[in-house]
Amino acid sequence: MVSGMKPSAEDIARVICASDLREAGIAPDNLTDAVERFWPVVAGRICQGDEAILSSLPADIAERESEYMRLTHAEALAANKH
Repeated sequence: MVSGMKPSAEDIARVICASDLREAGIAPDNLTDAVERFWPVVAGRICQGDEAILSSLPADIAERESEYMRLTHAEALAANKH
């Protein structure tokens, strides 16, 4: 992103996704690939109602959503057990 420019939905989704995945314990060596796979999941959530974004989501978005939920919520569930 160029300084002074408004971040795109993709930029924001990638930052949120990376934070969620780090918190979920994804190894730093795997983080880039994981963000590349899952940022569309986050974009879909933050851009609800934006047909331009929603129509550009990958065909396997439901599968990615399920996988992302398993990864990011497993950490939350483990934290609540302590």
